[in-house]
Amino acid sequence: MKYLSYGFALSLLIPALAFAEGDVSPATTATVSAAADTTAAPVRKHESTKVDSHIYDLKADPSKDLAQAIADANKSNKHILVEVGGDWCIWCRRLEGIFVSHPELTTLRDKNFVLVHVNFSDENENKAFLAQFPKVAGYPHIFVLDQDGKLLHSEDTSELEDGKSYSIARLTAFLEKWKAA
Repeated sequence: MKYLSYGFALSLLIPALAFAEGDVSPATTATVSAAADTTAAPVRKHESTKVDSHIYDLKADPSKDLAQAIADANKSNKHILVEVGGDWCIWCRRLEGIFVSHPELTTLRDKNFVLVHVNFSDENENKAFLAQFPKVAGYPHIFVLDQDGKLLHSEDTSELEDGKSYSIARLTAFLEKWKAA
């Protein structure tokens, strides 16, 4: 065999490229293998969903964003989710990817919460804003606030993980538990 088939070559090359980018999830390999095999059924894995790499705004003023979220939450009788993370954080992108690839989860979140993304990075740690909350051990981190901005819960998102992704069942249970009554 002097020549490799195009599909076989892709099945070897693309996971290597994904590894170089830091995405070595089983879903990447499964998606690539399915793409290389034209007879395979489509593979839809939430882990492989690509999201915009600019989820967190370095220049945003989280105090103003939270004030707006409080106003919106009061009008709509919702709680507030303050998600702290950064575009540098693969787990932050994975969390966003779960919502992008599971519209039912996004609907549950958006129906019951006002979402505020707060950047934490070398360029902008937002120390003054984050000083009002408990210390964060890892990223992303979610604070649940009531309509008036009072802290209800501090969530270490590692508890919501499942392998190289997040558990849909755990995220759903978390959102159901902390939504406004």
